[in-house]
Amino acid sequence: MTNLIAKRKPGRPARTNLDASAAIRSAALNVFAQKGFERASIVEIAKASNVAKPLVHYHYATKEVLWQAAVSQAQQALMAELMAVQGLMSSLNPMQSIALLSKKLIEFAAHHPQLVRIVVDETGKGGPRSEWLLEQFLLPSYAFCQGLIDRVSKDLKLGAQKPKAEHLVPTVLGAWVGVSTGITAGLGGGMGLVVFLGGAFGFMYAIEKTKNSAAGVPILLAFTFFMGLMLSRMLAMVLGMSNGADLIMTAFGGTAVVFLVMANLSSVIKRDLSGMGKWLFVGALAIMAAAIINVFVGSSALMAAVASMAVIVFSLFILHDLKRIVDGGETNYITATLGIYLSIYNVFQSLLALLGIFGSSDD
Repeated sequence: MTNLIAKRKPGRPARTNLDASAAIRSAALNVFAQKGFERASIVEIAKASNVAKPLVHYHYATKEVLWQAAVSQAQQALMAELMAVQGLMSSLNPMQSIALLSKKLIEFAAHHPQLVRIVVDETGKGGPRSEWLLEQFLLPSYAFCQGLIDRVSKDLKLGAQKPKAEHLVPTVLGAWVGVSTGITAGLGGGMGLVVFLGGAFGFMYAIEKTKNSAAGVPILLAFTFFMGLMLSRMLAMVLGMSNGADLIMTAFGGTAVVFLVMANLSSVIKRDLSGMGKWLFVGALAIMAAAIINVFVGSSALMAAVASMAVIVFSLFILHDLKRIVDGGETNYITATLGIYLSIYNVFQSLLALLGIFGSSDD
């Protein structure tokens, strides 16, 4: 009988059926990601996995079955990461737990770009495979993440109108898609600025118009996904550094510390802080103007100065907005969530920029 395993070098042990099946799934994931389901062939997958074509059919009756098995293997790897996060949560505070969850999702995207490419490609086209992804992968994964965030967000007691930590999830997903697909890699300089400002202000206008209707929350979630996508270019650059993952975790940790400190201060400070809002707004405008100038100047020193100022201004914005929520000055859920989300986003982005400038271990 002809040996179904492709010819191997002398002295190398033959693979078992289990090894061959795993190799086929891994190779299939790469081929499906590169060529799409329709253009991928069993011949290519067999060649990539170093097995004969009949062995692929022996393990997987059809290309559809193989596609599902390959995606399921990647999903199991993701769920293993999420289960590990769940096991560590008991020893972490709420924001540290969310930071760890976000870090693991971003790292998983960086290490498994094929899965994200398949998800983006298939969900964009629609059809049976898109429905399968939604039912078997996306919804279960989202539900698990949502459960983790619900578990820790109960400890963030900021009043009845407190923003929910779950609104960080679309940002993480946006960053995941951006890092994995490289869709924002070319958005540098003036083009990136136009896309970011146009998208951000367009979404904020829509949020303002729908904040008192049922459409407000979906638009807010779409906005946070867009912001994650815009953040992915910086994340990809940092992940390209030898200690990039550590820098991202440090930025998450720093943001968590800032938030927790400001949350505690908002509950103990008795004086009215509403008057500082106009000064913080002026500071935010100055930061925006300097950041726009630096897009064209490209000065590391100016970038560091802007990021340092942003950490201070937006940390105080968190205090200001949380105090308004605690005092009952802000009763609209969507407006409250948007304000605090933007401040957390800017603190994290600024800390990451500073760490990227001063904390890289690369020569």
